[in-house]
Amino acid sequence: MASIAARELGINFSAVTSIADKLLDIESSISAEMEASVLIGKQLNLTEARRLALAGDLEGMMTNLVGQLGSINEFERLNVIQRQALASAMGVSVEQLQKMYNQQQELNNSSGKFSEIASN
Repeated sequence: MASIAARELGINFSAVTSIADKLLDIESSISAEMEASVLIGKQLNLTEARRLALAGDLEGMMTNLVGQLGSINEFERLNVIQRQALASAMGVSVEQLQKMYNQQQELNNSSGKFSEIASN
């Protein structure tokens, strides 16, 4: 399931396990979370993602992380330093984070189109 969720976000399973490893480096993860929160002006809370990673629920961890991303428009307004801080807090590279945002946007658009078709 985690592998499927990873593919839906445009990343591979090894990236998901890497994210979990980075989240479970508690001291560094909390530091990166706090730095990103200050820089982007939005309170991140990765505690649940860390708990899910520790429990081995990688799919739940990814769902929790994606739920905190916000919209692609918010991401595009971030400067380079803010993007780097957010990526670091999430345990990914800026490139991977961009892919996750793009894939999430595509999924949202597809879901919206499906809902529109279904309601007609």
